[in-house]
Amino acid sequence: LFSFEHSGGLKDRLLTALIVLSVALALSLLAIYLPYGRLLCVAWAMTVVVVSIFEVVRLFARNNDTLAYRPLHAIIVYTVLVLPGLAAASVGATSVFGYAIDWTLLYLSLLVAGVGLVIVQVFEGRTQLDNASRFAERYGVAFLLLGVCAPQLIVLSALPNGVQLVWWLAGVVALNDTSAYFAGRAFGRHTMAPALSPKKTVEGMLTGLVVGALAGV
Repeated sequence: LFSFEHSGGLKDRLLTALIVLSVALALSLLAIYLPYGRLLCVAWAMTVVVVSIFEVVRLFARNNDTLAYRPLHAIIVYTVLVLPGLAAASVGATSVFGYAIDWTLLYLSLLVAGVGLVIVQVFEGRTQLDNASRFAERYGVAFLLLGVCAPQLIVLSALPNGVQLVWWLAGVVALNDTSAYFAGRAFGRHTMAPALSPKKTVEGMLTGLVVGALAGV
């Protein structure tokens, strides 16, 4: 995101991590000491989700044959994927003001988003079934991570001890990613998904999983 080399190398990763951590630390301190400061954490978590969905759609919203960008397709899929995040932000914000967490809105948004993706998938495969399969491959995991899991993080950040929990989770993820990166560089031999990320290795992934699990405990 913020780059010295625009190559995804170590310097790029360190610079991005430094900037993101600095902003996150400042927001965390404000969230702890300011009245209703947890709204800042909700906004920060929502921003991460919004940007992540944008990156996913930017990567996958392309014609299967020509790889040309499809703006209308991107807008529709982005709108569907971002609905649970918006609902979670609303639930989290009301929680900060002292209201009990009501999961109904979030559950409804998940239902609408899931049905919406299925409708788009059917439309994609109306002339060629392979297109529907590609759509499921591209957006299925994205929906699970960014439509189902990430909104929980937004609500989590609004809890009274949410700042601490989010930092714990961020530490686990950082150790997972860092160990996977260095393990892959040191002894990675088998590529995991060369079409998406040619530098990711199976050895790095397994190392990250082990280190992340141990850090979480």
